[in-house]
Amino acid sequence: MTALVLLFALTQEPPKGDLEAGYDGGFFVKGRNAKLSLEGLLQVNGVFFEPDAAHESEFVLRRMRLEFTGEFYDRWLFHIEPKFTADGVEFEEAWVGVRIETHLVMI
Repeated sequence: MTALVLLFALTQEPPKGDLEAGYDGGFFVKGRNAKLSLEGLLQVNGVFFEPDAAHESEFVLRRMRLEFTGEFYDRWLFHIEPKFTADGVEFEEAWVGVRIETHLVMI
């Protein structure tokens, strides 16, 4: 049920001029009733040689982890952290929470 509410809130087209995107410690898109943030980790290794060297240069993506967090209607919170593997995608962590009071959140 909460997944349907989340999907509904994020798929609604915001009124024109009511959408803002930017970077504030992570990339975000926000509107009047919702905010979506994208953060993550990217780990790469690179070995570079002169063009005429006996070895070849290489650049390897070792690890990539994305995190999607957000809130909607000033009360609902969510976090989705997918794990990308050779076999597909699975959830490393995912939750939906509700802000009951200013400093009290239930997950």
